[in-house]
Amino acid sequence: MNPRAENSILPPAANWRSLPQSRALYAAVIMVGLTVAVGAALRDHLPASSMPLLFLLAVLIASVRFGFWTGIIASILAFLAENFFFIEPHFTFHVSHVGDWLTLVVLLAAGATTGFLVGRLREEADAAQTRAVALEVMGQCAASLATCETPAAVFAALTQNLARVSDGQALVLVPEAGRLVIRSSLPEGLVLEPQDSDAAERAFRRGSAEDPAAPGWAGGRFAFRLLGETDGVVGYRPLMASGRRDEQAQHARHAMIEQARLALGRLTYAQDAAEARASAEREALRAALLSSLSHDLKTPLATILGGVTSLREFGDAMPAAARGDTLLAIEQEAERLARYVSNLLHMTRLKAGLDFHPDWIDVLDAARGAVARARRAYPQRIVTLECLHESVIIRSDAVLLEQALFNLIDNALKFSSPDQPVQVVVAREDALVFLRVKDRGPGIPAAEQDHVFDPFYRGSSHTQSGTGLGLAIVRGIVQALGGKVTLESPWAGQGGTIMEVKLPEALN
Repeated sequence: MNPRAENSILPPAANWRSLPQSRALYAAVIMVGLTVAVGAALRDHLPASSMPLLFLLAVLIASVRFGFWTGIIASILAFLAENFFFIEPHFTFHVSHVGDWLTLVVLLAAGATTGFLVGRLREEADAAQTRAVALEVMGQCAASLATCETPAAVFAALTQNLARVSDGQALVLVPEAGRLVIRSSLPEGLVLEPQDSDAAERAFRRGSAEDPAAPGWAGGRFAFRLLGETDGVVGYRPLMASGRRDEQAQHARHAMIEQARLALGRLTYAQDAAEARASAEREALRAALLSSLSHDLKTPLATILGGVTSLREFGDAMPAAARGDTLLAIEQEAERLARYVSNLLHMTRLKAGLDFHPDWIDVLDAARGAVARARRAYPQRIVTLECLHESVIIRSDAVLLEQALFNLIDNALKFSSPDQPVQVVVAREDALVFLRVKDRGPGIPAAEQDHVFDPFYRGSSHTQSGTGLGLAIVRGIVQALGGKVTLESPWAGQGGTIMEVKLPEALN
């Protein structure tokens, strides 16, 4: 099957001044012959002056259908047929009356002029159609290139649209290992001839355009244009019509190649901007980490060091109550330090990428483990667990899920009143599992709710110490488990905050 029939939508640009093909000559002869037959059959019913009009109609049809030169040939044939069959003396080319000469000359001139005008009008109509189709394809190409996010997508969009205004064949070649390789082509699996490959190499090395060889001459059949100094070249089969390249399609092709060049530049700038943002984020994370280490780890270390020094120097002389208070302070600060270090390690693990092992687990077991840890860390606080189901089985990672839930409970306990309980609720709806942690604290201002899950973020109105990593770890773990964490503050008109983890029953 001809690739152009499948891929190209651009009509060939007709050249109505080109020499007629054999079928056009046959058609001119047949139309003039039919006119002669009609005139002979109606000779007794039509006046002699009507015959030039019939021949002029045949010339008009030939010009409209086959072009200018076919109309000219039909005019000459009509001139000869009128003279031979319908001008006295009949069946000779001798003309005895001057008026008959005038009729014949007018017929020839009218036929030639009609053929010329009709041919030009048809040529302009085809050019307008070609221009309209080319503009439509250019618009579609620009729209598709605007949504491309990778060079491969740009190459695919370019070849698809370029083939529509070419002879159905287009391709993009990119440099790889010192040679050009086809990265995208239409039709798929397109293979270049050696002469076309050489032309592509010349276009890329020299940065110049390579046109195809003229019909009948040795050489390649593809035109090649440079796409970029490092991006490669684009090739296409021009749409030929009677040896003349269609100018509207050529302009459209050049415009689409330029659009693709700009799209590749946009992707390069976007990649550079993304790398710059990532570098800035790494620097910000490093600075925040150093700030956290210098401020939040200094206090527990100083307390532990002071308590140990006091016990070593004054242990025997200290009252039993004082020694107990000192040991309790050392224990509490050591646990606080352990939580800080644990959060830092979890954050480092999240940044490096989690290596978890999903299995079928009971969410209630993870919830009970997180609640038990919270009760040990905050023995004076009330933490309740509520679930209407005996078990909630999902496919997830029990250790990570327990850590995420503990961080939510720890955050709720830190930022709520000591006399208010924290409630943990496990629920199942459809194919989703919900873990909700509710507190009766002061709530989170609306302006800060979009940032509470960011690393090292701590609200402006809170005075609690911490690294600001707990909720960031929750979001990272939940996302790794295929879920989502959200918050509502205040919730249900009761004040406080409710944080909700939504997980699928099975990982995708």
